[in-house]
Amino acid sequence: MYGPLYHEDLPIILFWSPKAGCTSLNKWFFFQIGLLDEAISYNPWIHHFRIKYMGQENYAIWTKHIREGTKKVYKLVRNPYTRAVSSFVYYLENPSTLKAPNPCSFKDFLLHMKQYREKNMGLDRHLAPQYYPFEQRMNIEYIYLEKFESEIRTIESKYGLLHSPLEDLCRSKHHRNPVEVERSVAVKMFSFSDLKTQMPSYQSFYTEETADLVQQIYKLDFEKYNYSFELPFVMIADA
Repeated sequence: MYGPLYHEDLPIILFWSPKAGCTSLNKWFFFQIGLLDEAISYNPWIHHFRIKYMGQENYAIWTKHIREGTKKVYKLVRNPYTRAVSSFVYYLENPSTLKAPNPCSFKDFLLHMKQYREKNMGLDRHLAPQYYPFEQRMNIEYIYLEKFESEIRTIESKYGLLHSPLEDLCRSKHHRNPVEVERSVAVKMFSFSDLKTQMPSYQSFYTEETADLVQQIYKLDFEKYNYSFELPFVMIADA
């Protein structure tokens, strides 16, 4: 798990996971502490500046605040069903993260993920479950990506923070307009270039089998973050 976003003048500490809206959250954080322009100037990809920022001396003081409960702790989380598809796309772009075929189908991707979990093999953080056991030891509150705007506005109001330009902060080169399809693509072989130009809808990657695999792999994410095991969308007919 990555270290959190922390600033001495901000009354909250923010945890997050890759493929769960982290880019928008990082931009929001740097906007709140007045460093967003500097971060974008440093590199348009916000995470380059985040790495530099978190490498500063004495940054680990955030652990003291958590132990003493002097700052409220939040974590941004995402529905495992939609995150699993985003993780699949990430794997296709970064094949070294998993010993699986590439091109690959979503079903085969999940089967390899399941094998890794069963063998207690480490997974890249972009693919691994979001939940970490140490979370149960913290008084942590979750921000749900599916309600990101409303929950961020609530936090801004609660702590007297700046009203942020969320429409701009949430804009990302990773976002793709999904293409509606009539049949499931769960077993279709994809390369990253296939999905870079035309991304099928999340629904189309799901069959009963792939839904079951996601439930097994991300079981704790569903349970600890109170996500329903029921699909949040209507499954597209299988081919």
